[in-house]
Amino acid sequence: MYSIQHIQAEKPELQKIILLAHAVSGCDTTSAVYRKGKITSIKILQEEGMQNIVSVFDDPNSSKERITAAMCTYILQLYGAKKRRSQ
Repeated sequence: MYSIQHIQAEKPELQKIILLAHAVSGCDTTSAVYRKGKITSIKILQEEGMQNIVSVFDDPNSSKERITAAMCTYILQLYGAKKRRSQ
């Protein structure tokens, strides 16, 4: 068990990502991502450039396309997919 109040007090930078990490890594209403836990989810969302992912889910005006693209980027990062080189 983790205390959400303790996490928010000790690591305020996690406040924007903690709910997204919880939801996509499995909670009462969603299934877990295969063999990826909450700690891994949080670490990925803390990486440089992943703040765009969080902002898409925080924006009530985000389109389905933006949400889908953001989640695909997140899942690819979560499983360590290599970035494609631009051609």
